Order: sequence, then structure tokens, then C-alpha cells
Amino acid sequence: MTTLYVDNIAPNLQSKISAPNLQLPSGSVIQVVNHKWNDSEAFTSASSWTDSTGSQFTFTPASSNSNLLLIANVQLQVADTSGTQAGGAYRFNIDGTAIDNPTDEFEHYDSHQGTEVNFYWRSSKHAYVANTSTSAKTIKLQAQMYDGNQTRIRFNTSGVFYSYITVWEIAG
Repeated sequence: MTTLYVDNIAPNLQSKISAPNLQLPSGSVIQVVNHKWNDSEAFTSASSWTDSTGSQFTFTPASSNSNLLLIANVQLQVADTSGTQAGGAYRFNIDGTAIDNPTDEFEHYDSHQGTEVNFYWRSSKHAYVANTSTSAKTIKLQAQMYDGNQTRIRFNTSGVFYSYITVWEIAG
């Protein structure tokens, strides 16, 4: 075995450091990208999933043999002006394909007697997805309503609260 002794190593600040053949151990974090928005979007369809335009962004994986951990943290509201009940759900979508499909249609649901149901809260969800390419991916949330008269989910209700999607690319 040869030993190399040096007194000083100085980086070349004009160069970009790269390691094209570096193989990270499985489970290592390759990159983290956070998308933040505070648009107020109302979703009123009870028959189909609707795209959230504020949540949409592009993510480009660095590796074709990785996994994507998607984490959403959103400000939600369900409401019903008839005063009975309101509910809805949201899911991840990558390149037009639903990643998770809530099996319980009342993933976010409130019931109330009176003149109006109007319920706000922070909600988090995650999904773990296998990745097989380095092509750019369009990631967004979709929402769907259940029950109610003028039921809606908003990803921001007052312009104060931000919602996030964070993508962690994990070595496979």
C-alpha cells in the first residue's frame, strides 16, 4: 500500500467538481427539491379529480435507478353552505399518472349541524415511487370533492399559509 502525504489541498474554485461514476449506497439522499406556493384554489367537482395548478412543478431526477419520496404539506378547507357535511381528498400525480388513490372517499371530512360547515387544517401525506429515468417529471396534486353543496378544498385560504411538496430522490 502506498501512502500519500500532503501539506495542503486547495480546491480549484474555477472548476465544477464531478464524480460521474460514483455509486452511492442504497438509501442515500441524492437530492431534495422543495416547491412552495400560496395560491388559493377552489375545487368543486364531485365526479372527477381536478389538477391543482399552484402545486405543479418540474423535477429532474439525477439517477435512473432511484426512488422518489414525495411529501405534501398543505393548508386545506372543506366547506358546505347547506350546513350538513363536507369532504374531499387529494392525491399526487406524476406526468399524468395518479400515484396514490385514496381508498376512503372521506379522507378529509367534517359533519356539522347548523348553517355552514367550514373547517380548516394542515394536512400531510407522502408516497414512495420507483424511478427509472432521468427525464424531467411534472409533479402536482389533484383534488376531488365528496358531499356537500359548494364543497371545496383550498390549498391556501388566506394568502398567509404556504403549502409545500418536497421531493427526496433516494439512491436505489
